[in-house]
Amino acid sequence: TPLHNPSSLTEATSPLITVKTQKEPEIIRSFLFHKNKKLTHVISVGDPAQVNYSYNLLQGALLQVWKTDFLNVTDMWYQRGEPQIATPMGSTIVLAGNCPIYDRTNVIDSISGYQYKGYTLTESRLPVYSYAYKELFIKDMISPFEQGRGLNRTISLTGKGIEDAMIRIAQAKTITLVGKGLYAIDNQSYYVQVSPALFPKIETYNNQQVLLLPASNEITYQIIW
Repeated sequence: TPLHNPSSLTEATSPLITVKTQKEPEIIRSFLFHKNKKLTHVISVGDPAQVNYSYNLLQGALLQVWKTDFLNVTDMWYQRGEPQIATPMGSTIVLAGNCPIYDRTNVIDSISGYQYKGYTLTESRLPVYSYAYKELFIKDMISPFEQGRGLNRTISLTGKGIEDAMIRIAQAKTITLVGKGLYAIDNQSYYVQVSPALFPKIETYNNQQVLLLPASNEITYQIIW
C-alpha cells in the first residue's frame, strides 16, 4: 500500500485491479512469469474455497498453487494492459511446470506432440482439460481437496499405449517418502499424496527426482500445502 502523498509523484500510480472468487470459480487467461520465463498460454483458476492454481495449457502443466485471494490483474486491465501479466495475490508454491506424460527423451519442462484440445466446464464450473498425445487421449481435472487443504488432480487416459505410459506427478530436487503414500517435495515445501496401490516410484532424471505412476484409465492424487 503506497503511503506517500500522491502530489509528490511525477506520474500517477496505477490502481490495484483484482479478481476475487465469491460464489463460483473464476477463470482468467493471461501471460505469466514462471521461473523467469514468460508463458503466453496460461489459465488461472480461483475457487471459493480459496485454493487457486495456474496452468500451462500448452503442456497440461501445473505452474503454481496458492491460497487466499486470487489474482492481481492490473497489468492486464489498466489502460492498455501491455504486459498482459497476471500475478497471484497470495504466497505461491512454484511447481516444476512440466507435462504429466513422462518421456525421458524430452527436456524437463516440455514434451513435443502434446496437443491441447480445449476444456469443458463441470456443473460447479471447474475446467476439465483435454489433450491428445500419439494415440492417447487425456483428460485432466483439478479441484479443491478437503475444503481448502490443497488440490485434487484426476488424470484420465483412453486410447492405445496406456500400458507403456508413465505419469509424472512431481519433479524436484528432493522427493522423500514420509508416510503411507505421502511424499515431501523439496524439504517439505509441499506434499503429494497418492495411494500406494497405484505403485508410485521415484527415479532420477536430469539431476532431479521424479515421482512416477504407471498409467491407467484414471489416476488421482493430491497436492497439499
